[in-house]
Amino acid sequence: MNKLLSSHKPHPSIFVRDAEVWVQFNEQNQNIWIENSCISERWTLTHDHVITGVPYNEWIVSLQPGQCIDIVPVGNDEWAVRTYQIKDRFNGDEQTIPRFPVVNNVHDIGLVLRFMLGDSQLAGGRLLYQTSRKMSAEQILAEANPQRIAEQRHEFQRICSSVR
Repeated sequence: MNKLLSSHKPHPSIFVRDAEVWVQFNEQNQNIWIENSCISERWTLTHDHVITGVPYNEWIVSLQPGQCIDIVPVGNDEWAVRTYQIKDRFNGDEQTIPRFPVVNNVHDIGLVLRFMLGDSQLAGGRLLYQTSRKMSAEQILAEANPQRIAEQRHEFQRICSSVR
């Protein structure tokens, strides 16, 4: 159940599930997993990405090879913004360091996300990152709101199935 701008997949290692993807894939795009997300036409993808939980947006996002994104609803109205590299190990003390910012609206997700992905000129993103509450990967897992995750997934499924 996917809504793609183009049904053409230039590489078999591109997987899209319960997502709206409006970018045009090309030969460079390999090893990409997109789930429960909106990837607008203003995004630039390369290769080796895992992208999950991204709400509807019109952000300008450029991912470098290996950059991954996980946006997790926490509580009733916040999101933890998590970026990582595809080769990260996810073990030991790294799981307990509170380094992932928590914001309360989609606009701020985009600002802090772009800063975390390397847009160091984005003063608003830097300020949000510096002043926001931070969560560790373990805290995100413990405080994730599964109902909000499911609601977003069902909305993507509904929209994607209606365009078939």
